[in-house]
Amino acid sequence: MRNLRHINTGIRGEGNPASAQRRAAVFRRQHEGNSSPSIGAAGIRLDSANGRVKGIIPRLITRTRELVGILDSAREMARENGADRATLRFFLPSFGSLEQSGEGRELASFIRNFSGTANGYVNVVEGVLPFACEAGEMMMVYLAMNEPSRISPKDVLLHEQGLRRIAETGLHAPVENGDYAIRSAQMGDVPSLVELYSVFTQYLISLNEENVARMVESTPVLVATSSSSGKVVSALAAEHVAIEVEGAGTVHLIELSEAATSPEHRGKNLCSIMARIFLENVDADLGRLGVIAYAEARAAHPAPTRTFLQAGGEIAGCLNKHCVLESERMSAEQGDFENLNVVQFR
Repeated sequence: MRNLRHINTGIRGEGNPASAQRRAAVFRRQHEGNSSPSIGAAGIRLDSANGRVKGIIPRLITRTRELVGILDSAREMARENGADRATLRFFLPSFGSLEQSGEGRELASFIRNFSGTANGYVNVVEGVLPFACEAGEMMMVYLAMNEPSRISPKDVLLHEQGLRRIAETGLHAPVENGDYAIRSAQMGDVPSLVELYSVFTQYLISLNEENVARMVESTPVLVATSSSSGKVVSALAAEHVAIEVEGAGTVHLIELSEAATSPEHRGKNLCSIMARIFLENVDADLGRLGVIAYAEARAAHPAPTRTFLQAGGEIAGCLNKHCVLESERMSAEQGDFENLNVVQFR
């Protein structure tokens, strides 16, 4: 990052004066945080604000009966509480590993064929994210059950597939710009970040001063500032939750989130560059084993997905009307909920 200035980030990156040996780790293997706004936490919970049941199942699933029982419990929780979506993340052996036994093949077949309408809900495999841990090759699988009203119309889904193809076209390494400096966010940036996040007319949490201050205090956040004005013009956070998965050990979930850039400073690859800085630190601090780094990018506009693809990600799925989220849209999506493209960094 020869032309991009890094000021007091405390974060590893080319051009950063802090050396790898002298900097403090950004992501720690002995991580105390076990929940975050975007990632969530281990277990199954009702998320009333987003009209859904959401969960991360903290054990390695190897039997179809076990998986079905958990899905049934989540569906019943959704029905009892008037939620029209249940979305669960499961940890399983890789498809290749499952194919080595009859029980495994049964489970693999169930996952691959988890579709159609059952019990009044539309079943969807929304994402498959491969990863490796000391126990072997694994995958994190998003399984969702939505009421039909919480599935976008076919024309919207087709349009967003087209927007995804636009995002995937002509990708290149981020082009750095000496007109900007990147550094870690500070508490004094909170008012500027609140103003920056006003580009979202709806968001899964309120991005007010209290919540943004809590984010800056507890979560790694990078900001890009204009070298001419010193104003914060772009920001990106990296949420980190460590899940103790029975049968697989500790799995570190790193979600790049809260990405925003002022309209007049877009097209400068600022969030892509910040994403790459974060990913360098994930590799340096945690390595690759037991780590799943990803982003969930708005599907209603190609720019968010392109941001993360240019940082080296690959599309691994799409979440149907996942949460309350609204900003500039290029699709005909209606209402407060938006589809999100899952982008994994491997």
